[in-house]
Amino acid sequence: MRIDLGGFDKRRLTRVVAVIAVALATGHLVQTVAAREGRSEPVEGQGTAKPAAVVQLAATNDSVPAGPVDKVPLPVVAYAATAPVVPSNAAATAFAVNRIAGAALASPAALAPDQIAATPVKLAPATLASATDLATDTCPVTLDLMVDPGAMLGLTLLAPCHPNARVVVRHAGLAVTAVTTATGLMFLALPALETSAAVDLRFADGTVVSETVQVPDLATLRRFAVQWQGDDAFQLYGFEEKGPVSAANPGFVPISDLPQSAGFLTRLGDANADAPMFAEVYTYPANGRSDVVVEAAVTDATCGRELLGETLASLAGKVTVIDLTLSMPECDAVGDFLVLNNLVQDTTLAAAN
Repeated sequence: MRIDLGGFDKRRLTRVVAVIAVALATGHLVQTVAAREGRSEPVEGQGTAKPAAVVQLAATNDSVPAGPVDKVPLPVVAYAATAPVVPSNAAATAFAVNRIAGAALASPAALAPDQIAATPVKLAPATLASATDLATDTCPVTLDLMVDPGAMLGLTLLAPCHPNARVVVRHAGLAVTAVTTATGLMFLALPALETSAAVDLRFADGTVVSETVQVPDLATLRRFAVQWQGDDAFQLYGFEEKGPVSAANPGFVPISDLPQSAGFLTRLGDANADAPMFAEVYTYPANGRSDVVVEAAVTDATCGRELLGETLASLAGKVTVIDLTLSMPECDAVGDFLVLNNLVQDTTLAAAN
């Protein structure tokens, strides 16, 4: 039997339902005839029974009269077999009808054979809704957030339909870019700035995934960060008793929750992303002493214009964000540095006010 999948209309659906009726009613019909005529069970080895004549169902569009499904007569099938034969393709035929109709049919298995022809085709809205939900969940975006030693956040992103995609990571005013792998994965270590740490990840198509965790150990630490976009580059230094901590000498990230006697620096942002956004975050003990300095190098990309950025100070799990604008010297000063001091003190005063 051939089912025409193109140009689905009411008549074609009617024919398909009739085929199902024949497939399911065949066993019942032949069993009844055999019982009435006193025929015995088939002898093993005689082979399967074959129909002597079958009425053609799908000759033309006029083969089955138009009208409601419950008015369509069942075709007459004559068998010369002595044993009931149940078509092995009955389940496949029912599945094909479901695909053509776009929804599940009322289950014919629960009906008597003489009731199948009178059963109209019914669409199942719940089944359609489930199919829609399944289609939207074929590529879910999930974010796992864990608290690691040193009040660090371990991010694991699974986005199979976003390979090599730009992602903006936002947390407590901090915003940096990252890029997923060819399989849509991303792993990132992010310094927590708030005790109740909420992280949002946003894709270019507007997809957003969020997660929140509690970071109680943040109360024992201080953090200072500077962030910028593109070529507006800044460098962050923490001058400690044991020497300066910077991107060139970032220090050691804690491997346990024990108090740290020295600070460490985390650089964030992927330069391979479109319109990259960067940040450097300096972490040091709350009871420690450190002088924080921000530098800006005069380069061909920064000379003769203003650099825009922001500083973020995290103290006792609360964050203060301050805009940073720096006028750079003319390009004959390429190679020089501008140094900004006392940023942590000014930020602490601003937070107190």
